Amino acid sequence: PLPVGTTVQLKFYLPNRDAPLNSTGEVVWVKDLPAADGAAEAEDNRAEKAGMGIEFRGLNREGKEAINRLVRELKKGS
Repeated sequence: PLPVGTTVQLKFYLPNRDAPLNSTGEVVWVKDLPAADGAAEAEDNRAEKAGMGIEFRGLNREGKEAINRLVRELKKGS
């Protein structure tokens, strides 16, 4: 994962949308994996996932509305 505070350029596609969404974002949290001390511990760590949270910074109104629609649709299906 990138360090907290890193600015990133985002380009992604949503279902049922032909044009990509473009935005900037900032890394706001990071989950690193602990260092493995041995083969057994390394095997256990494979189940965990490293990751990071990105906060959108430059998403236009159309992009925000498209994401909100997708979230509402996904909530209906759960």
